[in-house]
Formats: sequence, structure tokens, C-alpha cells
Amino acid sequence: MIGFVPEITAQNRDVTRHKSSSSSTTHRSSSRRTNKPVRKNNTTSRKKKPASTEIILNGYSVDAEYVDEEGDKGIAFFVDFDIKNRKNKTTYICIYVYEGDNETPVLDSDGDILVTYLRFKPTSNNYKDNVALLFLPYYELVASDWDPDNDGITFDLVFEDENEDTIGVMEDLDIEN
Repeated sequence: MIGFVPEITAQNRDVTRHKSSSSSTTHRSSSRRTNKPVRKNNTTSRKKKPASTEIILNGYSVDAEYVDEEGDKGIAFFVDFDIKNRKNKTTYICIYVYEGDNETPVLDSDGDILVTYLRFKPTSNNYKDNVALLFLPYYELVASDWDPDNDGITFDLVFEDENEDTIGVMEDLDIEN
């Protein structure tokens, strides 16, 4: 099993659906405390801190010769995962496509990052044994700026919340897993 680390920003890449940006950064407020907070003397119960999302990747596979129900050929990504603490919250599982160097994003015909995604809402806080199928038709690659003479394609597997903020990411994956 491969565990996802919640809120990873390994390359400070702001991964937003359908938008490309040459200078994307993640901004975080870094307020520093100068004093310790004053402790109140009361007997009220403390609010329980919400549990953070945990994503466990059990495995993935890629079929580069997949044909969907409509007869379209393309690349199918099968992702086997468990997700905790996301009950009834909209969640996206996304595949962002890059050139073989995994630095240069493949852009679609509109100039946006080529991405395929699946939206779902876990029905429990311990949503186990899920297999997602994400499909990237070849006609999307043909319409993109991808150059097949380069050294292939790579992809990032990203889980995002309802605000399209990253909650888990696995980078630099290739078709030949």
C-alpha cells in the first residue's frame, strides 16, 4: 500500500482543474504567535477537531489500449483506493497529464492542462475498496499540444476537495507502472 500524505504541496504547484498557469504558487498565511493563548477557566466541553482526510492508494494500473462502451480508444487509469473522513463531501480524483519529463503539462485545444477526473461523494467515513476508472480518449491527446515524438507521457494522480484544493497527490507516475 502507498499512503497519501494529506495537503502535499511538494512542488508548490497549484493544481486547479482546467486552468494552466506558468507561475502557480501556493500561498499560506504564516502568522507567528508572540504569546501563548490565554487559557479560559470554564467547564464547557471542547469542540472535537475534525479528522483530517486520509487516502490510501492500494494500487493503480494503466491500460493504454482501452476501448470504452462508445468505441472510443484511449488510456484507462484504474485506481484502487480507500478514503477516510470524507463522508458526503464532494471529492475529485484527477489524472493530470504531462510530457515525459513530468515538468511540462500537456495542454488541451483550449490551452488548459489536460485532465480527466471523476467526481464522487463517499457514503461513509471509512470508504474502502474503491476502484475508479478514469478514461482519457486518444482524440483528446491528438487535439492537445502533446508531441508523440517526445519521451512519452507521465501523469499526476490527485485527490481534490469540493473547492478543488489538493487533499492527496502522487506525482511522476508513468504509463509503464
